[in-house]
Amino acid sequence: MALGRVMKLPDQEMLQLNWGTLLHDIGKLGIADSILLKPAALNTEEYQIIKRHPLVGYELVKNNEYLTSAGAVILCHHERWDGHGYPNNMQGNQIPLLARICSVADTAAAMAEDRPYRKALPITQIADELLRNAGTQFDPQIVEAFVTMPEKEKVILRSST
Repeated sequence: MALGRVMKLPDQEMLQLNWGTLLHDIGKLGIADSILLKPAALNTEEYQIIKRHPLVGYELVKNNEYLTSAGAVILCHHERWDGHGYPNNMQGNQIPLLARICSVADTAAAMAEDRPYRKALPITQIADELLRNAGTQFDPQIVEAFVTMPEKEKVILRSST
């Protein structure tokens, strides 16, 4: 994962980050396609169902001793720096570092892909959006690491999560 390399994570953390980013949405396996693939906005009930996927995913891996840190990524990748995320309203450094990295990378990758409702955004616009949300949604230091990444590393995002 390019962002972890730029942040010079140790090999063991890189391994756990890799597993965590690969499995971060595994909990969506238990969500009906009618919700996951809905082309319109989700209603309140559907959104509450979607918000359960980190807990469901964590339950799937929590007893695997090799995925301990990856489990934290799965559980916490929707937590927000300002404490307004889910499932546990963690904030700041309460959120595991690898989950904070996954959050930035996952968001950047999502913006770099075509969606039914919009085209992929250019890397400069992705960086601007991340900077706009640094300190609220995202850890500012991780956003800074993303913004200062070489362009060739950012292009990898289109196929990394």
